[in-house]
Amino acid sequence: MVLPLQAATFEETLVGYQEQWAHINYSVDKKQREASSEALAKQLAAMMQQYPDRPEPIIWHGIVLSTWAGAKGGLGALGLVKEARTDFEHSLQLSPDACMASPILLWEACIIRCQAGRSGSVMMTKAKKCWRKP
Repeated sequence: MVLPLQAATFEETLVGYQEQWAHINYSVDKKQREASSEALAKQLAAMMQQYPDRPEPIIWHGIVLSTWAGAKGGLGALGLVKEARTDFEHSLQLSPDACMASPILLWEACIIRCQAGRSGSVMMTKAKKCWRKP
């Protein structure tokens, strides 16, 4: 008896993307990380469209963008960093409790990694100011 294929659940799809992210960052050759990260970011962007009220795909999109920015480095990564920050801010607006520390810490780490040549402590101070609540 052949069973029909079932669509993956939200959680299964998200876990699959998390596993892809880990594979890209720990197993893929550095030269291929940018292209692989870009492809994964597109997949997560589609999931964000499908589930606009869920913070998880938005957080993971930001994670992928920030690590992609780290792989790209330099000024060319700035647009990715800004987009990742927007994702993290949006996820916090949707659900302040959803990985509350994760978006903030990732943003700070992203700033430090992508601003090669600048003082890490200066960039950390700037990143923390971005997240202070008025």
